[in-house]
Amino acid sequence: MKWILAFFRSSIGKKTIMSTTGLYLSIFLVMHLAGNLLLLLTDNGEAFRAYSEFMHASLFIFINEIILFASLLIHIPTAIMISLQNRKARKSRYQKTSPGNSSTMASRFMVFTGLLTLGFLVLHLNSFFVPVKILQQDMDLYSAVIEKFSQPVYVGVYLFCMVILALHLRHGFTSAFQTFGLNHSRYNTIFKLLGGLISIVVPIAFAAIPAVVYVREVLQ
Repeated sequence: MKWILAFFRSSIGKKTIMSTTGLYLSIFLVMHLAGNLLLLLTDNGEAFRAYSEFMHASLFIFINEIILFASLLIHIPTAIMISLQNRKARKSRYQKTSPGNSSTMASRFMVFTGLLTLGFLVLHLNSFFVPVKILQQDMDLYSAVIEKFSQPVYVGVYLFCMVILALHLRHGFTSAFQTFGLNHSRYNTIFKLLGGLISIVVPIAFAAIPAVVYVREVLQ
């Protein structure tokens, strides 16, 4: 038991926790995107409403939501602890070597992009998840989403946060595979391609949804 606690208190243990929860959150993003793309159908919301009802009633989704929130509660403080450790290590190296070799620019801004993404998540949950799941309000989720995506400020914030999410995923996804010891010349190209698909295609697809809805509902 002691070696397990020692592992999770160690630097590699914290990185393993952050990478595991981060990969799960990435998988959940893809699942969530698949449902949200139903908003683009021209069926007056029938498919999205059916999807919303399934999400509300499914035990599988309920269990995944618990795992999702648990992952967030673990991922965020672990990331902050690792960032503080890295900053302390950089200060120590600065006293011995030049600062240029300490870390990449992307890694230094991981906490910043992560906190911005968290802020957007809180806004997003407060708009949809809290009224439906927590307050049990009788809400037509499709109409609520369309209303939000018809607001230029909300759409602008959404698009900006997707850029931030892309930056966060780009570095995080690559780092996760390195943490798991999968940094090999034979597979690096595959991992980079997969990381590019997750960090670029997924945020772009998410961003396209409010953009298309806004054009369809407001500008036409």
